[in-house]
Amino acid sequence: MLSQAKIRFVNQLNRKKIRLDEGCFIVEGSKGVREGLQEGLTLRELYVTDQSSILFSDAQIVTEKEMGKISQLITPSNALAVFEIPRLQDWQHSDWILALDEIQDPGNLGTIIRTADWFGFKHILCGQGTVDSFHPKVIQATMGSYARIQCHAVDLENCLRQQNRVIIGANLEGTSLNSFEMPSRGILVIGNEGRGLSKNIQRLLDVKITIERGKGSKVESLNAAISTAIILHTISNRL
Repeated sequence: MLSQAKIRFVNQLNRKKIRLDEGCFIVEGSKGVREGLQEGLTLRELYVTDQSSILFSDAQIVTEKEMGKISQLITPSNALAVFEIPRLQDWQHSDWILALDEIQDPGNLGTIIRTADWFGFKHILCGQGTVDSFHPKVIQATMGSYARIQCHAVDLENCLRQQNRVIIGANLEGTSLNSFEMPSRGILVIGNEGRGLSKNIQRLLDVKITIERGKGSKVESLNAAISTAIILHTISNRL
């Protein structure tokens, strides 16, 4: 039986401050939980409504009603884990880095993390104003990729100033992605969903690139996550 203290603790992890203070975050769904366990994340607590969903000796069986009290989902899943926030590794040795300038939608960030995982990009720099990468909705949208991608909360402007690699920004007024000669090392910067790249970040770019519209297209812009996927696919193919 779940105590009121446990219910309160898990629910408080919906807040960024509590996640940082406690050093842990929640993952819901058997697939996401299994990904975290398989990647060696440190497990703090594990709750399941059906023990057969995740074969793990430390799992605590709870009723569906109890799961509903700790779940952040409209329809609670059959598993919820509390993992410790993993220690970050050095990202400087990677040839290519993805950077985000005020990506605010949790679904977008989660999809971007999943996309980065697909194309083999291991590190993401999350500038100020970007939603917390351990937000429950972000974790849910990653579909398990949260366990393999490291998101670094940084002062993006200062971080880019210190780089000796090519800094590329996605911008509607940029050079065509199709004709751009891709360097062997670089940082790709994706801007805010509505405003695009901030002026301060634009000043630090070495080059701007854009995804060409199809003939006759009148669409003003692409979703940030979709733009990221197209550009990462191009980088991955050319390298």
